[in-house]
Amino acid sequence: MNRRIYRTYWIGALLVAAIATGCGKGASSNNPGKKDTVAGDGNGSAEGDAASSGRHEYAVPVAVRGLTRASMNEYISTVGSVAPARSVAVKAEESGRIRFVKPWREGEPVKEGQLLARLDEQETSRDIEITRADLEAARSELNLALARVERSDTDLARAEQMYKFGQIAPKVYEERKFTADSAKISHEQAVIRVQRAQKQLERLQLQMERKIVRAPMSGYLVANDTLQNRDKPSAADSSDAITDIEGRLVGVGVTLCGIVDVANVLIRCDVTSKDIGRIRKGQRAEAHVYSDGEIAVEGAVSDVSPIMDLGTRAFEVDVAVSNSDGRLRPGMYGRVNIITRTRRDTLIVDRKVLQHRNNEDIVFLVNDQERAERRVIRLGLENPDQVEVLEGLRAGERLVVLGFETLQDKVKVKVMESEPAVAAKDQPTSHGATARQPDGRA
Repeated sequence: MNRRIYRTYWIGALLVAAIATGCGKGASSNNPGKKDTVAGDGNGSAEGDAASSGRHEYAVPVAVRGLTRASMNEYISTVGSVAPARSVAVKAEESGRIRFVKPWREGEPVKEGQLLARLDEQETSRDIEITRADLEAARSELNLALARVERSDTDLARAEQMYKFGQIAPKVYEERKFTADSAKISHEQAVIRVQRAQKQLERLQLQMERKIVRAPMSGYLVANDTLQNRDKPSAADSSDAITDIEGRLVGVGVTLCGIVDVANVLIRCDVTSKDIGRIRKGQRAEAHVYSDGEIAVEGAVSDVSPIMDLGTRAFEVDVAVSNSDGRLRPGMYGRVNIITRTRRDTLIVDRKVLQHRNNEDIVFLVNDQERAERRVIRLGLENPDQVEVLEGLRAGERLVVLGFETLQDKVKVKVMESEPAVAAKDQPTSHGATARQPDGRA
C-alpha cells in the first residue's frame, strides 16, 4: 500500500516538471532575440538594433557631393528695361520745306555726317550766286583801284621833284596830291566792298550748310515720339514715322528725328526705398534679358536717382552694359541683380538639400561607416539656389544631394553616385543673397 502511494507521488512530480519545462521552452521560442541590453548609445538606433537582432539591414541609396569653399554674392534683385545709353535729337537749324534724301525707316543704321534731308535751299542758292558775282565785281574794282593808287603815287612823286625845282606851279602840285589821296580812298573802299562780299558769301554758305541735315553721330534712326519716350522705349507707330513730315514747312529748332547709339545700353530699373541705401555707383550687376532666350550680361551701376519717382514710388537706377554684338535692343525687359556684397572663401551648399525639421536647418552627410549623419547648420547669405553655411559643416565632407528626403540619423546608406567637389574657380560668378545676414537677422 505504501509502495503504491510512493509510486503515484513520483509520477505526479515528473508530470509537473515536464509541464514546467515545456512552458519555459515556449516562452524562449516566442522571444528568440531577447538578450541583455547592448552597451552603446542607448538610444535605440537602427545600427544598435540591427547588430543586436542579427537581421539583414536595408541600405538606402543616395548620391553625394564633396563640400568645398567658394565665393558667394549678396544682391538686390529687380527688373528693368533696356534703353539707349546715348541719344541725340536731329533738329532743323534753318527754316524751310523738308525734303528727305530717301524714305528713312526707324531702326536704319546711319554714319556720322551722312546726309539725311535738305531744307528748301533754292532761294539760298540764288543768293549765293548773286553774292559770288558781287564778289568778283568788287575784286575787279579793287584791282583797278590798286592800279590807280600806284599810278597816282608815281605822278605825285614826279610832281614833288618838279615843284621842288620850280618847274610846275603849286596848283598843279596840289591837283596831283589830291588825285593820289582820292585813289587811296577808292582803294580802301574797294577793299571794304570785297570784304563785305566775302562775309556775305560765307554767311550764305553757312546757311546753305545748315539747310543740309546730316547725322550728328553714328547709330540707329528713331522717330521723334520714340526719342521723347526714350525712358520707356517702344516700337514706332508706323514704318513711315520719320519721313511723314516730307514736304512740310519746318521752323528753326524743330526736331525731325533722333539717333540712338546702342553699342552701349542702359538697363533702367526701379529700386525701392528699402534697398536704395545699399546702391552705389560702380557696383557690379548681372542681368538676364528676355529675348527668344535669356541673354546673360554683366555691367555696372552708372547712375542712381536722388529723387523718388512718385508714379512708381521707387528710385531709378541705371546699369550700363556693353552691347557690341547688338543683341540687346531698346524695350527689352530683364531681371537685374545688383551685387552689394561678396563673401569669398566660404562654404556653400545647394538650397534643395536643405531641410527644416523641428525648427532647425539640417542636412545629411555620409560618414566613414557608410551611414547617414544628421547635421544642424547655421546659415549666412542665401539665394534662390544656394545658401552659405557658417557652422555645422567642413570642407571635404560628403553631402547627400539625392535621396535625403526620408533619411534618418544613423541609417545605413549605399552611395550610388558621387559628384566631384567643384573648385572655387569653377563656381558660378553670381549667387545672390537677400534673405538672411551672417548674424541671423533678415
